[in-house]
Amino acid sequence: QFTVTGLEGPVLAPLGGILELSCQLSPPQHAQHMEIRWFRDRYNQPVYLYRNGKDLHGETISKYVERTELIKDAIGEGKVTLRIFNVTVDDDGPYHCIFKDGEFYEEHIIEVKVT
Repeated sequence: QFTVTGLEGPVLAPLGGILELSCQLSPPQHAQHMEIRWFRDRYNQPVYLYRNGKDLHGETISKYVERTELIKDAIGEGKVTLRIFNVTVDDDGPYHCIFKDGEFYEEHIIEVKVT
């Protein structure tokens, strides 16, 4: 099994700028086969959803679809970075990063402050 670690907040995000939030598996391991979900208040309203090797934009909250990407260069070690463009005041607050492998999952929460 694993735990999820990541940035310790608060992470400062410049209004109108780019926000990058990283989280990773500990111990490092392949995560291509896992579900990786970023969400704010509600698990079933993802900011970003990756499952079965695909980015699932259709299940993502519409205001994030055009403004987000998941950097997966290091997914082989279990590390991903959520990039959010054109930061707005609404982007302020906690972000949950969940790695799910079968029924097992762990999460890390990152607090964001828009400046």
